[in-house]
Amino acid sequence: MAKKKIAGIKKVGYNSYEIDKVEIMNGKRVHIRASGFSSAQEAKEALPGIVERKRREMNPLTCSKTFDDLCALYEDALRLKAKGQTVEAAHYLIGKHILPSFTGLRISEALRHDRVANWYREKSTTSKTSAKRKNCVFATFRQLIEFAWKNRYITGETRDDLATMVENVRLPNKPKADKAVWTIDQEMTFLSVIPQDSIDFPMFSLFCYLGCRLGEFQGLQWKCFNEAQGTITIGQQVVRVDGGTILSDELKTNESYRVDKLDESTLQLLLKYRSTLNSSEDDEFIFPSPYSSREPISRTEFRRRFNKYIALSGVPKIVPHGVRKSKATMIAGVCRNAEEVAVAAKFLGHSSSMFMGTYVSQTGIQQTDLISRLKGGNKA
Repeated sequence: MAKKKIAGIKKVGYNSYEIDKVEIMNGKRVHIRASGFSSAQEAKEALPGIVERKRREMNPLTCSKTFDDLCALYEDALRLKAKGQTVEAAHYLIGKHILPSFTGLRISEALRHDRVANWYREKSTTSKTSAKRKNCVFATFRQLIEFAWKNRYITGETRDDLATMVENVRLPNKPKADKAVWTIDQEMTFLSVIPQDSIDFPMFSLFCYLGCRLGEFQGLQWKCFNEAQGTITIGQQVVRVDGGTILSDELKTNESYRVDKLDESTLQLLLKYRSTLNSSEDDEFIFPSPYSSREPISRTEFRRRFNKYIALSGVPKIVPHGVRKSKATMIAGVCRNAEEVAVAAKFLGHSSSMFMGTYVSQTGIQQTDLISRLKGGNKA
């Protein structure tokens, strides 16, 4: 079977091919010829680039237009589709940061790799301009390059080369602001505004006492409560999935599975709360949805009530997970040795190393305090 010939490509010798093709450009027939290809496939792949270069050479705008003209044309086109504020910003960036380095040059001269590379190097390393402003300038320059390509002032190859080179600079990392945590006094103030005859009082009292994750708290069922031993077992959580929530026995880490001992006041509060319920079966949630005792209270409802009491009490505003961080910080503040740190970490479902590195270092203890204890013989 004879090989299919490719239009405009012919064999002229042993392993030698050439392009001989006629294209219509600007209403004229243009003869395109190129030789020296070792295969028909090589000639086929080179053909689009050769045609594009020839079309660019035939475009009178490419020869006559300057970079200043390109910028003016780009701004005119931008006015047709963008808001006035956007056009003004582009006009300022072009006039201030781009045009001074390329003014008076023809487009083909201005958008040369070496010239743009030098301009980019100077702009990206200057300390006079913020990183954010630099990226605005480079984004505008990339849009100019795209505009030049769409209007056939530059080839697609040049467009790709320049657009890749004029990349954004890395923004400096901003230190994260410390999130607010409650002191024990602020926690008590928060609880003091909750009506003691409502379900919210035992709910938020237990939540603050345990310092657990919200999903773990939602997942507490009466089977997790051991009245005889006065403990709460945390081994399941409510997880959000597409279409709703599910109760899962997969927790965040291995340390998250734990049994927490309740103090006497919290235990009695929970028992009193249970006595007011019509039913407290093992598979019923301790703090259920208002609509069903077999559905957990939703995150939205929990947060709504939580934020209401924050506003009433005037304590610093935090998210529910901030209660966990507050609890960890409070406990870390009273730990005086490694054994106590291990107990505190286990209570909250942390590893000792994580608890030590994250919370014990935030208790405000200074090196001088430790040296003072050492000199004083304090072995606690």
